[in-house]
Amino acid sequence: MNSTRRHGSTNAALKSMVAATTLGLLGLAGSGCGVEGSELEQDTGALRIAGDPTSETTTVATATRTTAATTATATANFPVVTAAPSTADLVATGKARFSTGGANGWWDVFIDVVNAGNAPAHGASGNTQVAGWSAGSALFQYFGGTATTANTVNPGERGYVKVTIPPYNLSRCGTYELFLDLGHSFQSGPGVFDNDHSFVKTQCLEWTSQINVDNFPPLVGLNVAEQNIISGKTLQGIVSSFQVGRLSDGNLCSACHFQTAPRSYQPPVAAGGAAKIRPTDGIGGRTWTGTDGWAFRFMARPSQPATDLGSKPMYLKTLFSQWVADGSRPGLDFNINPDILATATTAVLVTSP
Repeated sequence: MNSTRRHGSTNAALKSMVAATTLGLLGLAGSGCGVEGSELEQDTGALRIAGDPTSETTTVATATRTTAATTATATANFPVVTAAPSTADLVATGKARFSTGGANGWWDVFIDVVNAGNAPAHGASGNTQVAGWSAGSALFQYFGGTATTANTVNPGERGYVKVTIPPYNLSRCGTYELFLDLGHSFQSGPGVFDNDHSFVKTQCLEWTSQINVDNFPPLVGLNVAEQNIISGKTLQGIVSSFQVGRLSDGNLCSACHFQTAPRSYQPPVAAGGAAKIRPTDGIGGRTWTGTDGWAFRFMARPSQPATDLGSKPMYLKTLFSQWVADGSRPGLDFNINPDILATATTAVLVTSP
């Protein structure tokens, strides 16, 4: 397999503007950890009010339409919207993940994309550059995609570009430069390559990341009940007592830890209540970060007997260990919606191809 170290130069301002505009249409957000299942708004080609931006217009002084029954003439400077060109436009969402199990010891990189065009994107063989390495790549749809042809992602759907590069060029929680379709093999139509230069972030377990097999690999080794109790939830949701993390008794953290509890950890929350807790919030003279923080104290607690209120489940201790190993990152801050988090359902475990 061939791989080439490349450093391309681009018109950064133009490409950043195009990429930002495209991602804005998709409603995507930039996070270490990520955008799932966004639906795209397609340009229907409907007439627009004069002055509104149009996808492609021609301004004329006189527009005439003739039919067998009548002739109508308009004399005004109205934009005439022409038919939208056929485009297959892959946009990187900013997320990537890697596996160390590639052929010949190399690493497989999976770059998350959305087809923002109006035609299928396809390609079994292309060229992609990530982290300075250029190598052969291929396009795939995710499970549930509607394409019936291999290596195809239909309009408005998500998929991934798989590229295999030499090992040790990526790390968890890293941000890397990307040139998505160097060979112009996966896309078609005017302007579709203008947004191919961007940056992607690899898998990372942050305070606000939804827990899955990519950011928490030990998840696959847990039993089904343990997987279900934490999959799709966040450390913030569990610690803030919006989500249940204890399997043995089904209790929220605030069942034992609240503002007036006879315990060393007394978060500013009522018994059985919930309140957003960030990892940098000071509680009892400590935060959840740092070598003397609450995360390390949590991991030092015994796991048995499981019915002991002072014990901490091993799967939660392992979860905090992964968070610490990833740098105790706070992630994106947001206001928790209790109605959503309190009713969070278990997530599908399989996300990797």
